[in-house]
Amino acid sequence: MVPPPGRPGALLSRTRLSRPLTFPETNLRTYVRGPGGRDGLWFLDIEAGSAATPAARAAVGAPFHWADLSVTCHGGVVGYAGSRRGARPSYRLAARPGDPLAPTALDHWLTARWRAYTRRFGILWEVPVRHEPWPLASATLEELHETLLEAVGLPRPAGPPLVHYFPGVRQVGFGVPRLHRGNSGRAARGRSRPGARAA
Repeated sequence: MVPPPGRPGALLSRTRLSRPLTFPETNLRTYVRGPGGRDGLWFLDIEAGSAATPAARAAVGAPFHWADLSVTCHGGVVGYAGSRRGARPSYRLAARPGDPLAPTALDHWLTARWRAYTRRFGILWEVPVRHEPWPLASATLEELHETLLEAVGLPRPAGPPLVHYFPGVRQVGFGVPRLHRGNSGRAARGRSRPGARAA
């Protein structure tokens, strides 16, 4: 689920770590340019169905939240639902996957991001992001109800979402955070690219 340009996007997926562990994850993120002009991600929210979530939040400083998530598939329609433990944010959607897509330049720009920026203790950090290329397919959105945007203080998107589907990725992980010395008072700058956004 991805809103128009300049709006955060929500990536809904199943994450498979290098260990034999699989869990659903939802992240709400935007695209930024960090110090030195390096493209990256800024996570506004990460909802994960894993008890390791608190440790991940402490390790990289990203806004991880432990949530109850479910993934279903009936009649060719994939259902995805979740709610944060002990809090209000929740979401429910249904999408019908279509044919595989040959990634466009825009798809690559949106999905091939190998670093994220985060702020801890008032200091800007760069966190390496590792995953294989996403095997994208077209998809038709059939249902969507969510309160994640409201929870992070953002307005509703002005237009319909652009929807892609992928079955999940393996070997997902974050590297060791790197301190941006001399940039403790400067955040990564938000950036949007002409055209739609996809995920």
